[in-house]
Amino acid sequence: MKNILFFITVFFALMLSSLTVAAAQTTVSISSAVEENHTIRVVGRVNNPVENQRLVIMGCAADDYDGYVYSDDIYMNNIAAPLDNNGNFTLTLELDDHISIRDDSNYVIRIGGSNIDSPAVIMLSRSTESGVVILGDVNIDGRITADDAALTLQYVLFGMSYISDEQVAAMRVTATGIITADNAANILMKVLDASYVFPVNR
Repeated sequence: MKNILFFITVFFALMLSSLTVAAAQTTVSISSAVEENHTIRVVGRVNNPVENQRLVIMGCAADDYDGYVYSDDIYMNNIAAPLDNNGNFTLTLELDDHISIRDDSNYVIRIGGSNIDSPAVIMLSRSTESGVVILGDVNIDGRITADDAALTLQYVLFGMSYISDEQVAAMRVTATGIITADNAANILMKVLDASYVFPVNR
C-alpha cells in the first residue's frame, strides 16, 4: 500500500511540474506586418518572456518560404525585444538598399527568439493610400490580380496560419461568408473583367 501511495504521489508531482513548465513556455504571436516606403512595421506579443528577451526576424517571398535564409531575404538576428509590461512590441525595420520587396511577390514575416520553440508567421501586407480593405485584394498591394486569386485558393487548400484577418476580409467576396474555391474563382473573374461585381455587393 505504501508503494502504491508513493507512486501516486510521484506521478502527480511529475504531472504538476510538467504543467508548470508548459504554463511558463515563452511564445510569440504577430498581429500585423505592414510594408510602406521600404519600411516594415511588425506588431506582436511575447508571452512569458525570458530576462533580456531577444527576437530573430526573417522575411522572404512566400514561394521561397522553407525556413532557409537567402541572400536577398530580410533577416535580423538577436534584436533586443522592445516589450511593454504586457509583452507587446512594435518593431520598425528600415530595409537595406540591397533588399527589394518585389511587387509581383507575396512575402511572409517570421519571428522567433530566445526560448521560443515555435516561431510566429504572418503574411506581409502592403499599405494602401486609403488604408481600407479592398475586396479581392488579398495580398494588400492596392491591386486585384491573379496573385490574389491564387493566394485565396492556397488558403482554402492549406489553411496558411500566417494570413492576417485583413487578408481574410479581402477574400470575402461571396454572399455566404465562407471562404471556398468559389471565392478564388470570383476574384479571378474580377481580374478578367474589371466591371464584374462580386456577389457580396449585388
